[in-house]
Amino acid sequence: MELSDLERIEVLRGPQGTLFGRNAEGGAVQFVSKRPTGQFGGFIDGQLGDYNARRGLFQLNLPEFAHLSIKIGGLIDSHDGYIRNAPIRSTDLLSPQNHVDFDHKDQKAFRVAALWRPTSSFSAYYAYEWSDLRFTNMYQERFRGRVGVTPIFALDCLGAPTDPAFCNAIAANAYTGTQRPEPPGVTQSALPTYNPDSEDKVQGHTLILDYQASSNLELKSITGYRQLDDSSLNSLDTSTVFLQLVPSSAWNGLPVGTAAALAGPVANAGVRQRQVSEELQAIGTIGRFQVTGGFFYYHESLVDIRYNGFEYSYVTNGSSTSLTPISLNEFYPFGPGRQQYNAHADSYAVYGQATYTPPILDDRLKLTLGLRYTNDKKVFHRVFFNDAPDNTLAPIFKRGRVDPAFIVSFQATPTFNLYAKYSSAYRAGGVGVRNTLALNTYGEEENSSLEAGFKSDLFERRVRWNLDVFYSRVKGYQTSEGNDPTNPASTDTVNLPKPVKFYGVETELTWVPIDNLTLSADYAYLGFQAPATISDALGTYPLHLPNAPHHQLALNGDYVVPLSIGADVLIHLDYSLTSDYVSNPVEFPGVSFPNQSQHTLNIRVGLEHLKVGPAGFSIYGFAKNLLDSHDYGYGYNIREVDPNGPTNGGVGVVNAPRIFGVETRVDF
Repeated sequence: MELSDLERIEVLRGPQGTLFGRNAEGGAVQFVSKRPTGQFGGFIDGQLGDYNARRGLFQLNLPEFAHLSIKIGGLIDSHDGYIRNAPIRSTDLLSPQNHVDFDHKDQKAFRVAALWRPTSSFSAYYAYEWSDLRFTNMYQERFRGRVGVTPIFALDCLGAPTDPAFCNAIAANAYTGTQRPEPPGVTQSALPTYNPDSEDKVQGHTLILDYQASSNLELKSITGYRQLDDSSLNSLDTSTVFLQLVPSSAWNGLPVGTAAALAGPVANAGVRQRQVSEELQAIGTIGRFQVTGGFFYYHESLVDIRYNGFEYSYVTNGSSTSLTPISLNEFYPFGPGRQQYNAHADSYAVYGQATYTPPILDDRLKLTLGLRYTNDKKVFHRVFFNDAPDNTLAPIFKRGRVDPAFIVSFQATPTFNLYAKYSSAYRAGGVGVRNTLALNTYGEEENSSLEAGFKSDLFERRVRWNLDVFYSRVKGYQTSEGNDPTNPASTDTVNLPKPVKFYGVETELTWVPIDNLTLSADYAYLGFQAPATISDALGTYPLHLPNAPHHQLALNGDYVVPLSIGADVLIHLDYSLTSDYVSNPVEFPGVSFPNQSQHTLNIRVGLEHLKVGPAGFSIYGFAKNLLDSHDYGYGYNIREVDPNGPTNGGVGVVNAPRIFGVETRVDF
């Protein structure tokens, strides 16, 4: 987004697809880039901050020549890890290159755009972007209960044991060597952790041809190609699985140095994704009708490789009840082996939307009808399963459907607009590729939505107040659930058997009480009705909809003080609050969720637009997360097998800490 040099951001609520682009079930956000200007100019922006943060961004417009305008942008952005990786000890076997701090980032990116306008009626716009991001995952803390034990050679201890003495020996020391709960605010991992860099490489091409055939007809072709090459690793450190290999009371007489347990699950993923799209549009006016019609095609090919391993081996140290953990470069003799899917998806669509302005009410009433026909096909071929070659073709997902949109809009006054809308859309089904136990498919998700509201500018445009109320009924709601008590990385996607209903209100208020002071407040309330339980192969559990907070609030304030030297002083504050929500839909018995409410305060103060010759100079100081809140941005409870019963705990990922920094910018 930074490299795109944004002109504006458009937030489109509710189902989309009758006006442009792909089918979008819940809404769409458009990031619209500034196009080349054909005039020499640009800016250079640099930042320094805590955790050795360094960021440099530039945009450069070149003078037009031969009706061609070119714009170039570049970005470097890096910071050290927010959580330190515990130092390597003499007994550990970690390589230094595989021992990186948590949540570090190193990104390089480049973008070039060209606009050719040989005549007033035709233009061709092309953009290419490239990004290389190296990073490590965020630290995953254990909260509440200790990590449970899975006795890998004695799972029958959970039922009617065939060897009670053996099971009693396990239960006697079931928690030996496992991770204890950690309070928020951890600054260092519990043990040295196998944590090498992950890498995402992205490239994208865009070509837009625009022909103004007449004063009432515009024709467009929008072609896109993108590719992703991802090699990522998610280290769960000591926060989840502890596999006990032998009875813990005596270690079965094994000599010192023999592996008695394994821990530190590691989830590896490799993704090679390619996608191409083509969209043809016709936009015009026929009498009192404004009409848009189009054809859309999308093709995606994918290779998805996943496997899991462990990074700690617990060995005996001469005591019958004591173990020593040794940090290792990753290995996986006891973990599920390689899983690989080759997949492709094709989507065709024809859409159209017409807005009619009847000759009444001074042309203030507008009636809109839209229709979209979508045909989706997805094919998943599993070529590896548990490290063995496989040749399983999942049931092919194929669906064609029509989705409508009806909109009524009334411009009550020049600054007050009322609207109401009904629309529907859907999300295609597929295959749960994170399932390490089986090859399961899931069906589509369908959303029927009603919304109404108003947009207004009041009191001589000193107040802008927008309000939207909505109701959605989602059939076949797709959600993810864990399906393997010994492997938190194994999940499956399922459809809920009964519809989920969402309702709520969103309101935006901007107020300019005096010149140079702008205040804004945005609030959203979300309510829902959903099935009370969810079932899988291991039981039936209470259901919680993930990522669905009831309340969200954002407050912003900007005050600009003009100076006699022609520069301005800017003071900016923003505060955001999100009420509690969950990431994991399944509530396991005796296992509690982390408290995932969010509150963040940011501040920015600076001197801007100071003229230095032909250039403008700005400098700012800023603080992100000024209150240093240690909120869990993501977390999940864990259903772990343990002879002593539920572990009453889980894993939480804390947001970035407080960061101070300085930024300078030169515009020319």
